[in-house]
Amino acid sequence: MNAVTRGALAGVVGAAAWAGTEPVLGRMLRTRYTDVEYTGRLVTHGRAWHASGVAAHTAVGAALGAAMASAGVADVRRSIGVMQAENALAWPCLALLASLRAGSPSRPRLGDARRFVQCAAVRAVYASVYALSLQRLPARTD
Repeated sequence: MNAVTRGALAGVVGAAAWAGTEPVLGRMLRTRYTDVEYTGRLVTHGRAWHASGVAAHTAVGAALGAAMASAGVADVRRSIGVMQAENALAWPCLALLASLRAGSPSRPRLGDARRFVQCAAVRAVYASVYALSLQRLPARTD
């Protein structure tokens, strides 16, 4: 299996771990924000937001994993560093998009430290699970 495919698969596993830890971290940090809900509500309206959010979130996780693997990011420490940089860059973009969807209960706000910490924590989960999964997937055998 080539590096991009391995990275995409590891990214899917990481995205699933991310989505699974969001509710727990949300309760711990007393915030209702979830990337799955935010993404789902950007993609669709109505009750289908959860399925849409999981699908979109998983696709983004696969793309991130493929990009990181193709760049040679394979260990936990580097993966966490890349994802924390992504969080710092994505946060203002999410806030800008959220301003277009005023009234959404899960929209991020730049001044909300708990939501920022939650976003940083789930990205660390994603990065750790991505790297550990990548190490366990079979490498290309030609």
